[in-house]
Amino acid sequence: MPTSKTIIFYLFLGFLLGSCSSAEPPIDLLPSTGILGKWEIQNRSINGIEPLIVVCCEFIEFVADENLDDLTGDYSWSAGQFTGNGSFTLTEDLQGIILTDKNDIDSFTIMISPTQDAFELSYSDSQDAIVRELWGKSE
Repeated sequence: MPTSKTIIFYLFLGFLLGSCSSAEPPIDLLPSTGILGKWEIQNRSINGIEPLIVVCCEFIEFVADENLDDLTGDYSWSAGQFTGNGSFTLTEDLQGIILTDKNDIDSFTIMISPTQDAFELSYSDSQDAIVRELWGKSE
């Protein structure tokens, strides 16, 4: 027959275990991907050929949104006097990115460098040319 001290111990232990919450706060997934931050275009090629036009002054910035447990955030871009913004979603394998703005949805193949200081976007344009863009960290 258990003693009253043993019963009190198990009741206390049950109370402690029952009051512990197993729900952990969500972990923000985006920082570990390396996509967050401000980026500047470094190079653009079309079907493997670099146009004679100098790429300059084109920026994109990716920031996390309030939902921490997904691979979605917000972006803004600028190229001279042109600007835009919207939301982005990285695919789970981190090899695709979808940019959504008020006008359309664009899908790209993305490859983030292991050092997370550059990424490459690849996509087909309206004439089925393959465009590759290299972006480097701006700040």
